[in-house]
Amino acid sequence: MHATALQLSRHFMNIYCESGDVIVDLGSQNVNGSPREYSPEKSLYIGLDVQEALGVDIVYEVGDVPLANNSVDACLTISCFEHDEAFWLSFLEVERILRPGGFFFINAPSNGPVHNYPIDAWRFYPDAGLALEKWASRCERNMTLVESGVCGRYDDFWCDFVAVFRKGDHADWSPEQFVTATDNTFQNIRRIGSSRTIKQSGETGDLAEMRQLREKLEEQDIEHSCELAAKCEEIEQLNGQIEEQDIKHSCELSVKSEEIDQLNEQIEYLSNAVQKHQSELRNCQIEFEKVREEHLIEIEKLCEELSLSHAKNIDALKAVEYLRDAKWKIEISRLGFEKDED
Repeated sequence: MHATALQLSRHFMNIYCESGDVIVDLGSQNVNGSPREYSPEKSLYIGLDVQEALGVDIVYEVGDVPLANNSVDACLTISCFEHDEAFWLSFLEVERILRPGGFFFINAPSNGPVHNYPIDAWRFYPDAGLALEKWASRCERNMTLVESGVCGRYDDFWCDFVAVFRKGDHADWSPEQFVTATDNTFQNIRRIGSSRTIKQSGETGDLAEMRQLREKLEEQDIEHSCELAAKCEEIEQLNGQIEEQDIKHSCELSVKSEEIDQLNEQIEYLSNAVQKHQSELRNCQIEFEKVREEHLIEIEKLCEELSLSHAKNIDALKAVEYLRDAKWKIEISRLGFEKDED
């Protein structure tokens, strides 16, 4: 039993049950809690279910409640009618065992996932209470719908349909409090003495949650669209800055390219001049070598002539030494050296 169903059953017994009442629970197996713990003092609480289990006092066949007519003050069924193959027949059985003025509390899901115990056959929409009231009338039974509504979901899947019936014709009677007033999430509320539907809504719990999720997604889409637009604007600004920088760098690159071209032209000019000067220098060196060789040959001849003609003449020897010294200087100059002075 989920928490909201247990809580709503507690409100039912607080409002509609009294001390000493005979209370029957159809589908009383204790699964995660039982409304038995909320029954009034000195009441007789009888749990019926289709199999033996915790919280079950009597095992019965659906549609055949083993209790006498007009013997029960209140009956409740919680999260069971969706598993009942013919819940409308069970509804007539409850009417049979209720005393005149007795109350019947139905809690059944209006949405939620399939849960087979052993089958899952029905979901109860807001007009289910009116339909059961009319069904009883067609079967010549008198069950007055006191209140009905659909509770919102909390931490589970379910949006509980809740209805309270009173056996007999009680059009002029009204309880001091309503179960549907204990939770502000109730919608499509009907109450005895009024044909008006309170907090009317055409959405089931699932559809309402889907709408809320869709609205949330739309809000997020708008938020993300605004963020995306801001980012796109930032990107456009950055692209503009990049384009400006590209233009600036292109201009600078063009100027540098022109400077490089000018330098390359100067380098080429100087390179040609150097090659020309090197060529001229080689020609001069060749000419110098040629002249030097000729002078050396001539000096050698003169030295030999002087040596033969004036061998005994000291002045002639000095002349020969002078000429040889001149020859040595010419040779040294070819090697790129200069004779140290003594």
